[in-house]
Formats: sequence, structure tokens, C-alpha cells
Amino acid sequence: MDYGLVQIATPDEVTQAELESSLDKERREQAVRDAFVSDLYSRWQGYREARREVEDEWLDALRAVKGEYGPEQEKVMEQQQALAECLSRSLLPR
Repeated sequence: MDYGLVQIATPDEVTQAELESSLDKERREQAVRDAFVSDLYSRWQGYREARREVEDEWLDALRAVKGEYGPEQEKVMEQQQALAECLSRSLLPR
């Protein structure tokens, strides 16, 4: 209650005001933590994707040095081989 110069409050009102104040402070702190975590997570995902791209380039380079084929190249080669077999069967005299 406000009666001019002096504010009068019951102990229950003081306790309630302190409780509300602490809850508001906790909510603000939680909001800051949530924003911070969200920012960190999005940065981590970006870094992870960038790392994956570089690792894929490294693997391609390593396969090239070893003379190996990657998964995509193996699929293409299998398709070409199947097509060649199919064509050779159709061109062979019966």
C-alpha cells in the first residue's frame, strides 16, 4: 500500500514481491542461457558441416592417390558394366 511518503506492506506482500522478483530474474537468465545455447548449437552445426566438406575432399584425394574409386564412381561403373553386358548379349549371334 502506498500512503504518500511511506510505503506500507505486510510481510506476505513483501515475500510475494521478492518471490516474483526472483522468478522474473530467473526467467531473464534462462532466456539468456537459451539464446546462448541456441547460438552455440547453430555455430557447431555450421562448423560440423564445413568439416564434413573438407573431410570429403580429403577422402576423394586419398582415393585418387591410392587409385581407388569412391561410392559414386563405383555405382557408375557398375551401371556401365551392366549396360555393356546387356549390349553384348543382344549383339552376340544366337
